[in-house]
Amino acid sequence: MVLTEYKSPEEIKHSLGSARRVAVFSCGGCANMNQIGGLRGKRFLRKQLEEWGYEVVTAASPLGCCSTAVMERTVNTYIKPRRESIDAVVQISCMAGIKNAFYFNPGLKVVAAADPIGVETLLPLDAYYSDRGEDMVAFGLCTPCGHCVLSFTTGICPYVECPAKSLYGPCENAPGPDDGGRCCRDVGRPCVWRMIADRGGDLEDLRELERMHKERDLQRIPSIERDTAGGIKNKTVGFIGSIALAPLADLVHWIR
Repeated sequence: MVLTEYKSPEEIKHSLGSARRVAVFSCGGCANMNQIGGLRGKRFLRKQLEEWGYEVVTAASPLGCCSTAVMERTVNTYIKPRRESIDAVVQISCMAGIKNAFYFNPGLKVVAAADPIGVETLLPLDAYYSDRGEDMVAFGLCTPCGHCVLSFTTGICPYVECPAKSLYGPCENAPGPDDGGRCCRDVGRPCVWRMIADRGGDLEDLRELERMHKERDLQRIPSIERDTAGGIKNKTVGFIGSIALAPLADLVHWIR
């Protein structure tokens, strides 16, 4: 499971820029399991955005934002009929979900409301943050950086794709517009930052975000109070998740 935490209010507002009318997507998968997404997360983020003065045009909690089939259906149902009334999508999910939001919403601003912290097994709540040593088993194409910038880089992860691991902008030796666009560290590949710029990435705002992260002690939005109920409730959820939803998960996997 991909562990995620809310971004700070300042970063979400900065990412939204001039957008005022938003759609909210709150993933019912991993983000729901670590209790910042799902239906509760949808209601929580909607309330936050409205308190900040934004108009929430529509909101949904897809089963899994990382599934292209699920996200495509969600966009077709909630975004396309209202496209002219929406300036941005604000989404609680891992970065796979954010990439899907960019893929199915070309030209529409997508704002990540959460950061991936790591990839971990789904543990009981009382063991969630226990120290189990360094021998961890983790798998995922997203290498957690602590501050996701996909909102500014058109869905391309520079931390993973750039050999320089440059998170907030091109390295000092990055090629200019007339230099062929090849990576200065690996000439066999294109410069990721040149690709981001060509796709319309917000590099100026990204530099401002870097200053915000370096100069200000931004506090993340506190997580929703954790549900500590156990016993029959946990067993019921486990049964539903492993038995009732398994055929649906297999169907989504087959569609992919």
